[in-house]
Amino acid sequence: MLDFHTLKNSIIERFPNLSDEYFREDGTRLWVKAVLPQEFITLFDFVVKELRFDNFHMTVGLDSGDYFEIIYLLSNAENQMLNLRQRTVSRDDTFAASVYPYFENALFHERELIDLFGIDVQGLPAGHRYPLPDKWPDDNYPLRKDWKTEFFDKKTLTYDHEAAAEAERLRLEEEARKKAAREAAIAAAKAKKAQQEKEAQANE
Repeated sequence: MLDFHTLKNSIIERFPNLSDEYFREDGTRLWVKAVLPQEFITLFDFVVKELRFDNFHMTVGLDSGDYFEIIYLLSNAENQMLNLRQRTVSRDDTFAASVYPYFENALFHERELIDLFGIDVQGLPAGHRYPLPDKWPDDNYPLRKDWKTEFFDKKTLTYDHEAAAEAERLRLEEEARKKAAREAAIAAAKAKKAQQEKEAQANE
């Protein structure tokens, strides 16, 4: 059985652009930072076919703000765990490569990524959507950070985009106000401290 250090070096040797900072281990599994789809599928092929991480367990989608990430949890015959990450280019360019050609049991995991995050997973066979109902409206992705349940009408299956946009505008304004207040308070405290130090020096 290869230890995680050796596994990491095997990956870096094949993919030199993945330096040490791309890896993390916690004693039970090895984590690899997110890479873009074209590089990801080459990396995925390598760890499955050559490093023999040929057991697929699950995927986890993440809304990382400017882009989306997909975590793939794999294991080998020695029960070592490997977490690979694929990321999209942006929130608008959501292309991701499917791992269905390697693991057919990834099918519904990746369909969830399409329905719940709006990630454009390419390489899946045709079929029904999952897990949302067929009448679910387009461009409504419940696990995106900017999708709020309070603006969705379950009876009509409609989303009030205008109200959501206004709420987001107000939230950003409030955040900016609080940030400005914090910065002003810090500046005032620094000025007060500087004045006190100046007066102390003058009294010496």
